This record gives sequence, C-alpha cells and structure tokens, in this order.
Amino acid sequence: ARLQLLAAALLASLTQCICFSMAPSVSSPLALRSGHAVAASSTRLFAGKRVGGLRMSSMTSEDEDKELILKAAQRQDVDSGAVVQALLRQEKSARDAKDDDADMALLSRLTGSWRLVFTTGETKAQDALGGTINYLPSLGGLFKAVQAYDIEKSYIQNGVYFGPISLVFAGECTPCKKRRLEFTFESLSLGPLKIPFSAGKDEKVKPFFTYFEVNEDLAAARGRGGGLALWVRE
Repeated sequence: ARLQLLAAALLASLTQCICFSMAPSVSSPLALRSGHAVAASSTRLFAGKRVGGLRMSSMTSEDEDKELILKAAQRQDVDSGAVVQALLRQEKSARDAKDDDADMALLSRLTGSWRLVFTTGETKAQDALGGTINYLPSLGGLFKAVQAYDIEKSYIQNGVYFGPISLVFAGECTPCKKRRLEFTFESLSLGPLKIPFSAGKDEKVKPFFTYFEVNEDLAAARGRGGGLALWVRE
C-alpha cells in the first residue's frame, strides 16, 4: 500500500512538472472545450452551469470561495469536489475581469516557492492510477512537489523531493497576457547528477500555466494540459 501511495505521489508530481502544462491529446476526454477542460472522470461529481467540461455551481460568494480554497491549501481536508467548484468560480471571475494591468500584477506575485497541495491531474495519470488525483500526499513530510519562480529574472524551477532524493527541472518563464505564464525547461537534475534535457523550446505553443489566483498564501492555475492545481506558498 505504501508503494502504491508513493507511486501515486510521484506520478502526480511528474504530471505537474510536465504533462499538466503540456497539450492534451485531441482524442483524450481532457481535450480542451472552449479553451478550458478538466478530466472527464470528474464531470459526474457536479451539477449546475457547465463551464469548461465541469458543471459549475454559483451558490456561494467570492469571499466564501476564497476562504474555502485557503482552508483546502492549508489543511488539505476540504471535500475535493467543493474545492474544484470554488476554483472554477475563481477562474471564471478572473477571466471575466479582463484587466490587463491586474493580470500582469498577479503574475508578478509568483516570485517565491510554492508547494503543490491539490490537482485534478491529467488524463494519463488518472488512467494509470484508476481515479482522480486530488490532494497530494506528503508521506509524513518526506515527499513534496515545489515550484519556484523569480519573475524579474524570468526563472522557473520545478522540483519533486522525496527525502534526500530530488528531481528538479529548471528553465525560463515569460509572463503573457490573460494571466498566462509560458515557460521552457532547459535543465534536469537528479540529485547532484545533471542530465541533458530540453522541453518546450521548439513548440509552436509553449507549455504554460494560466493563473487565476496568486496572493500571499496560495496560487491557483490551469495548465495547458487542462488540469487545475493549487499551491501553498512555502
């Protein structure tokens, strides 16, 4: 059981590092619809207005949603369906605002380190695990997935850590309109071992995250692969 949990955690994090921000297969149930998508296996959990492959309820206020998302990021014990609903409403609110200056200011707040706590995952990972990935297990504090930025220096680092073992991707990031942060990976390190690696440079559309919430406590975004993710500031 512990090995299965570890495998799930590693797969979830590697998905975050690569697949979450890459394009989904056209034939996949995660393929984008109207510019937004989530795993088809999650669709049945919700009722209300359909937004980007999920049914979105509008029963709660924006402040209540923010409070719920913060509680989920800090405690990781909030119902995962309620978390996704709140994230969808926050995403729609940010999209409807259409404020370019506010969007760029939001991305500038990313500088720092962020630990992944929640993700809807990407279809391939869900198929491999037989279900949806939600809260990322910490395995007693041994395991974590951390994303770090220095926006002024156009730097991104994405790492998976299990005890003394680390797998770290690093590269460049570029803030773009509509809260999109494009990036490419230029190096990969497995502990002290440097491995030749490059991802995203030759793509017509680079990997990206579209952030819709960044504050002093947490960050939330949708990846190019269609998944939603929630990070807490380290």
